Amino acid sequence: MANDDISLIAVGDVFVSGVINHTGGRVQDNRRNNPNAVFDLVPPFLRGKDIIFCNLEGPFCKPGRPLQYKRSSWCSEPRNVSALKYAGFNIVSLANNQTMGYGPDGLMETIETLKSNGIAYVGAGENLDEARRPKILSQKNTKIGFLARFTNQYPAGLSLLGYGARENSPGVAQLVVSPLYEPPQVNELDFEQFEEDVRMAKSMSDVLIVGCHMGVQGQALTMHQPAIAHKAIDCGADLVVCTHPHRIQGIEAYKGRLIFYSIGNFALDFNYAQQPKESIILDCVVSNKTIKKIVVRPCLLNQGSERQTKILQEPTKDGERIFAMLDKLSKKLGTTLSYEDGEIKVLVD
Repeated sequence: MANDDISLIAVGDVFVSGVINHTGGRVQDNRRNNPNAVFDLVPPFLRGKDIIFCNLEGPFCKPGRPLQYKRSSWCSEPRNVSALKYAGFNIVSLANNQTMGYGPDGLMETIETLKSNGIAYVGAGENLDEARRPKILSQKNTKIGFLARFTNQYPAGLSLLGYGARENSPGVAQLVVSPLYEPPQVNELDFEQFEEDVRMAKSMSDVLIVGCHMGVQGQALTMHQPAIAHKAIDCGADLVVCTHPHRIQGIEAYKGRLIFYSIGNFALDFNYAQQPKESIILDCVVSNKTIKKIVVRPCLLNQGSERQTKILQEPTKDGERIFAMLDKLSKKLGTTLSYEDGEIKVLVD
């Protein structure tokens, strides 16, 4: 990699050393004495990268009163932000269904925690303007832009109960999705604002990454996912990286740009037998203000007694298995992959 190239890593959902309060009073306590330990296996690979981006799946806040109508509310103590710093994350998306688990107070405590630790955020804010605003990171005379959205999949009448930011109240940047709407079942006003925001973000950036927390947990592609991802690229996105299903979904090459419909989890730090252990991360090189290379690297979650994340850098049977899963899903989208020397590569015509 040349000296003026920019290394950019994008990973999936991250939740470390937290507590999950379930409806009915059941509490799942996943706190650990050393929150950094979950990432002990990844710093050798991540160290020295210019930008490392994740979806922060839960606020950094003290447990308070959980948001109404939420089946489970996740939070991690503010001190556990040390794990993100240890791994090297310098920007996170807050546009997801867990950020508002403890309401506006939990969100604002999260934002203050991130700010005080030098970690940028996107996709949420103290009002709608901030939540919709892109975050621009300047590296080596190149502006890397990030924009994030959460698809709030509730009946239209419930979608305003505490998730979405408003003109004068905190929340996330959302695209309301409902079967009550015409296909692709995305709220028309939200879709228009999304188009406007992507175009604006691209005008401010040399390279624009759009992160979407969308789809249905544990399921295959839905109608709204391709529509939203295609819209992002039509309006200027150079890369679309998605989370939320907690499993790997396929890769699509669209108009010369790549869409990763779900890259899975990177660190969901709790014991759950049905949680998929397979994940992928994106290892990108930005050169001359363009994404020149994207390598997909397989990962395994919750390895050993410390529930650690492991990036599979060498050829392994697990890597081959993850490649086979991803290749099968991607072929349905017209995309061909290869697996060589432990790296999954997208073959674009």
